[in-house]
Formats: sequence, structure tokens, C-alpha cells
Amino acid sequence: MSGDLELQSSSATKFDGICYISIPNGHFYLSDNLMLTAVVVPQLNLVSKYFEVYNQTVLPALDVPQLTFVGQNVDIDQNTILTLISAPKLTYVGMSVIIQNNDALATLTLPQLSFVGRFLFIDSSIALTLFSAPRLAYVESDINVNNDNILTLVSLPQLSYVGGNVDFDTNSALEIIDLPQLTYLNGLLLVSVNSALTLVNAPLLTFINQYFNIASNGALALISLPKLTYVKGVFYLSSNPSLTLLNIPSLQYIGGQGASSNNVVICSNAASFVVPSTIQSSATGHNLQCRIAAGSSCPSSASACP
Repeated sequence: MSGDLELQSSSATKFDGICYISIPNGHFYLSDNLMLTAVVVPQLNLVSKYFEVYNQTVLPALDVPQLTFVGQNVDIDQNTILTLISAPKLTYVGMSVIIQNNDALATLTLPQLSFVGRFLFIDSSIALTLFSAPRLAYVESDINVNNDNILTLVSLPQLSYVGGNVDFDTNSALEIIDLPQLTYLNGLLLVSVNSALTLVNAPLLTFINQYFNIASNGALALISLPKLTYVKGVFYLSSNPSLTLLNIPSLQYIGGQGASSNNVVICSNAASFVVPSTIQSSATGHNLQCRIAAGSSCPSSASACP
């Protein structure tokens, strides 16, 4: 079938799409159906444009058992009692995956998803404890995991390339960020205000094309980036009072914007740092070892280092 498959502002209690196998020239769109309790699409395997489910106040579950391909966005937003999203065969999303403001959603697993053409955005899902995409290898733009209050685990064991930023911000229960296959980050690495976080581990990451910012993570004890060699932007590490080990033994270059006095800032009382003896910096007069030696006192300029 061609054209859009949609239901908006209806009093229907059930959406019956049992005959739909594919939507080759349209989108799937459910919006503001305040009595909708069931969505039945057992054969739907392809949506060429958007797949959106928005503001369904009494819909408890969304099950698309055969869906493999969405050409544009998957957007699941503001569904009050939605506890389950099941898309066990979804492999390809041409644009973004946006999951946000679903207050009852407890777990989200996308077991076959391997490609996201733009953003992966998991935000403000206050009941979410687990997000897993075990086969996801490629995200063209950003990964944002923000404001998920009880999220304890993000599992992305095959992720190797991110074309934009990796941003974990204000996830108060998140304990570990483990990206075991990530090698290339074309944007920034931002990890901030995750109060339960103890470990940031990316053992194969070699290149960050923008800045590095890990700050205000009260329980963070270990940062291990043993193959990181190049940070094109600023390098900022601050206000991680529990940090005991910073492991970046291969780091060779830190960039930044021109000769900014803030291109290398390390304010930490970490007990141990594994870093190279010399690191080239685009800002003259800055020495990473000097900043480390200064520890928590963190001088305002490199010339103040002993």
C-alpha cells in the first residue's frame, strides 16, 4: 500500500493496520489519540518516511514485530503510560531515532539496529533503566543520552563510528559508559553531571575531532582511553572529585582554537595519571604534564606551573 498510514485526534480505541505490509511512499503517524489502547500492525516491514507515535495518553505498548526499515525518523515522544517498545527486526533508520518524554518506559532494546543516518537521542525518559542496541555500529551524527534519571546502563558494544558528538549529560543513576569498539568520533566527547558514574571506557578510541570535556561527575574513578592519540579541540577535565586514574598513554596532540589559554585545563586530585611525557599543543606554552602536576589548584596559566 502507498500513501500515509495515520491516525490523529481520534476517539478510536484500536488502530488496526493488519493489512499493511509496507508504506513505500509515506509515513506512519499516530498523534493525540487520547483513547487509543492498541496498535495492531503485525506485517508492517517498511516505512519509507517517518515513523512517529506522539502523545498517546493510554497506549501501554507499541509492537512492530516485522518492521526492518524506516527511511527517515523514528520518533516516539510524550506517550504517558507506554511501558514497552518492541521492534525486534528494525535494522535501518535513515535519519534519527528519538525517544523522549515517555514517562513509564522502563527498558528499550533494539536488537538488530545497525545503522542510524543522523541522531540517536534518548532524553527525559524518567523510568528508563536500560537502553541496548547490541548491533549498532554506525551513527552518522550525534548520540545524546540526557536527563534519564534512573538509567543505569547503556549498551552499545558494536558502535565503532560516530559522525557527530557523544553526549552523556545529567543521568543521575548511570554507572558505566563502556564503548568497547568506538574508534572514531568526529565531534565532541561530553560527559557531565552524571553523579553515579564510576567508569568511562573506550579502549579503541583514537581520534576526537572536536573537544574533550569530562566534568562534574562526582563518583567517577577511572577514565581509560588507552589508544586516544588526537584531540582536535580543547581538553577539559574538571570537578571529578573521586577520580583516581586518568589513562591516556598514547595522547600526542591537543588542539583548541588558536592560542586560547583554556585549550588544556585539568583540575583534578587524581592519584595517578598515565600520560605521555610530551604532548604537542596548538596553543604555545601549554604543557599537559604541568597541568596534571598542579592538581586541584589548577593555575590560571601554564606559566604558573612549577
